[in-house]
Amino acid sequence: MAYFDSVASRYDELMSENLKFSGLSPDYFDVMKVTLLKELISSRLSPGSSWRLLDFGCGIGKSHPLILNHFPNIQLIGCDVSQESLDLARVTTPSASYVLSGADGHIPLDNPVDVVMIANVFHHIPFEEHRAVLNSIRQVLKPGGLVFLVEHNPLNPLTQYMVKTCPFDEDARLFSSSYTQRLFHNSRFHCHKSGFIVFFPGFMKWAHRFERYLRWCPLGGQHFYLGEAV
Repeated sequence: MAYFDSVASRYDELMSENLKFSGLSPDYFDVMKVTLLKELISSRLSPGSSWRLLDFGCGIGKSHPLILNHFPNIQLIGCDVSQESLDLARVTTPSASYVLSGADGHIPLDNPVDVVMIANVFHHIPFEEHRAVLNSIRQVLKPGGLVFLVEHNPLNPLTQYMVKTCPFDEDARLFSSSYTQRLFHNSRFHCHKSGFIVFFPGFMKWAHRFERYLRWCPLGGQHFYLGEAV
């Protein structure tokens, strides 16, 4: 918590430096995850309708303007353990709401949400706490609510290098797609979709359009999961 407070104002700078070798920018990952979220949930929740989305572990809220561009009528709520990060997020996206989560994963919300997004957060949480944090997330979800998770894939060597050299990831412990599915299954979520993303570096932009056809391949830089609370 204290560490993320101390680097919040330099998040973009540090992430850009860490990703330089890949030729990809932090913005690329924001666009990728929000576009994927829209694709996966559009059959359940219309982008133009009114519903509530919680971004758990939102950091400085870099993706929030993009989320509201794709889903203009939703109520967006950002949640993080870093107060400094939340303060910066409020400046960027004042129309969203922001709440400070507890170190134990407690989320101070009075009303349930329709969707929870968890993007590259759980690798900072000790494995023995995953179930408890996921239970906290489940408590703020409506019945039948959706959880969208994106995480680093430990099977990808470039991802391993990126994590080892990232100043934010000194505490990171990566986990597999199969672990994610077991974790959510044991917490009573039904898997709607899972797969892999981020296969090509920045200098192969021409190939990015083909990534959707490779989601079955377990060598992507990240893996994703969409589950429903049952």
